[in-house]
Amino acid sequence: IQSRSRAIEAVMSLITDQPVIICNGFPSREAFHLADRPQNFYMIGSMGVAPAIGLGVALAKPEKKVIVLDGDGNVLMGMGTLATVGALRPKNFVHVVFDNE
Repeated sequence: IQSRSRAIEAVMSLITDQPVIICNGFPSREAFHLADRPQNFYMIGSMGVAPAIGLGVALAKPEKKVIVLDGDGNVLMGMGTLATVGALRPKNFVHVVFDNE
């Protein structure tokens, strides 16, 4: 948990005005506590949809780099989205996955 918090803090310290989509669970709470800002979208209720939301934002706002912070369990819940991301290959989409073993 400590390393995930440090990773979230490190990523958020590098971000200026980019939208950040954060998966549900502890990553959302940690990001809110460490670096709340209007450009953050905290996925509170559903598992596995942060990459889909991030992809939608990336396609709608090609001038902005969109960062998705995701957990390994969330990724497993939304594997189909990864195929779509891979097919579209948006250059402004960054997907960070935490291995919460």
